Amino acid sequence: MEEIAEKEIESGILTKEGKQLLMDMLENSKRERKSKEKRRTS
Repeated sequence: MEEIAEKEIESGILTKEGKQLLMDMLENSKRERKSKEKRRTS
């Protein structure tokens, strides 16, 4: 998913709004992954 997003950004398919949405989605998924790992260890 992340690789596809980067390729689309590079080729200019995505608008600035689309880029921002994708970046937000990627940040959210990273945060969720981290919080799940924290729950597992604690």
